[in-house]
Amino acid sequence: MADDEEEEDSCSEYADKSGLVLSEIHFGKTRSGLGTTQTTWSFPLNERYDSDGDLVLDRKGKNKRYYYDDEDENESGEVGGGNITLRVDHENATVLERVGLQVWAGGLALCDWLASKSEGSSPRGEVVLDLGCGTGLQGIAAAALGCDAALLTDASEEALALAEQNAEANGVQRACFFRLLDWTRPLRPQLEPEKSSSGRFLWTPQDALALSRATLILAGDCAYEDGLTAHLVRTLKELLSQFCHPQAVALVAAEKRWNFERRGPGFEVGASAYDQLVRCLAGAVGLEVEEEEAPVSGADVVLLRVRWRGEQSERTCDRT
Repeated sequence: MADDEEEEDSCSEYADKSGLVLSEIHFGKTRSGLGTTQTTWSFPLNERYDSDGDLVLDRKGKNKRYYYDDEDENESGEVGGGNITLRVDHENATVLERVGLQVWAGGLALCDWLASKSEGSSPRGEVVLDLGCGTGLQGIAAAALGCDAALLTDASEEALALAEQNAEANGVQRACFFRLLDWTRPLRPQLEPEKSSSGRFLWTPQDALALSRATLILAGDCAYEDGLTAHLVRTLKELLSQFCHPQAVALVAAEKRWNFERRGPGFEVGASAYDQLVRCLAGAVGLEVEEEEAPVSGADVVLLRVRWRGEQSERTCDRT
């Protein structure tokens, strides 16, 4: 145990000195170094509870890696044996601008949620939109669980290329589509590019039609910088009110990252990035926000269910 703690401290200390950002999911992974590595996660299907009513997650550490598995080891991308098992390539530490190349607790919480609902209507048969997909983990999970199509979006072509690679490695590439989406820019020109435009990750008319059928939006750990959080909420509002299915629901997974913060004359422990997300959502007229239990253990992750309750705007599906 002491060795593990020393490895975590060493990894964290190196990240601090080098100006890198390190997801706590990757603590203790110095065996693989701080570069690109591959990790396997296994998410239990359907909700199971113990005698106290707590959700049971069959997760076991292995080889000092965050490798979660059940007794029966499944192939990558396979659903069976009570679990869905996914393997993803990712970075262990990055500069702030490339944090999407890491795996974060919010993404794991969304995968747990998707797997726990696998016997219900979500996500099988649905079109799923993944915002800020990064490594593609949650969009790939939705595809492996039987969604009709997963639209994985990000502002970074590097992240989209990595997500595409991971989808292929998990055998779900036919259900996944990778598209550029920058929350800081107006949505419509991005979703409806000029006919003469072409590019590997640009939207097509077929994508816009698929988006109009999207009933589930996923956003995992996308709220970490105040300005970007405001753009995220504006994007959610536009998607829910104009572009997605009228009954679409967004699940926003946010980790409360506690820090000593200056408040007034002194310092207090706070989670300012999460607080900013809550303020932005509360101030977005027409959005209804409810907290949903996050099926993940040992992390300060909150799942927020967001719906559009305002007036219905003209939608893409109405114009196609």
